[in-house]
Amino acid sequence: MNATILLKTLIRFWVAFHPYYLSVTEIEYDSRTGMLGMSCKFFTDDLEEALKAGGNSGIDLVRGDSVRNAKLMSDYVNRHLKVTADGREVELRFIGFENDPEATWCYFEQGKMTAPRTLRVEADLLYETKREQINLFHLRFDGSRRSWRLANPERSFEAVFK
Repeated sequence: MNATILLKTLIRFWVAFHPYYLSVTEIEYDSRTGMLGMSCKFFTDDLEEALKAGGNSGIDLVRGDSVRNAKLMSDYVNRHLKVTADGREVELRFIGFENDPEATWCYFEQGKMTAPRTLRVEADLLYETKREQINLFHLRFDGSRRSWRLANPERSFEAVFK
């Protein structure tokens, strides 16, 4: 048996018996353009569960109504994730989403802004449905990357840039 196939099989077996609940958010600022962008990656079934818990029945993020899904995802992320730059809330505009075989990506952007000295992130993504939820955050500031991990019930961190 090919070693790659064996490794993939073992990983699938391990994941089936040891589930993990994880989201990944990338926030990037480019001082040349003054633009701040953000992408959030969720396991599709976990995001669907959170949306259903919020009173939205009949959710299918892969085959459902894409306009309705976009609105539900945008509203959800905006309720559960806040970014503040130098004490002012950053208004992130939803620009779309896409699905891959197991995950849903949501994309946001902020128009031109001056380079922040501090960024504060407050988030409780999927905490209402997953006690074991972990949210990873990667901040890129002009190419420099820093990462944070928020495990339920942790809700915030602050990054200071020079």
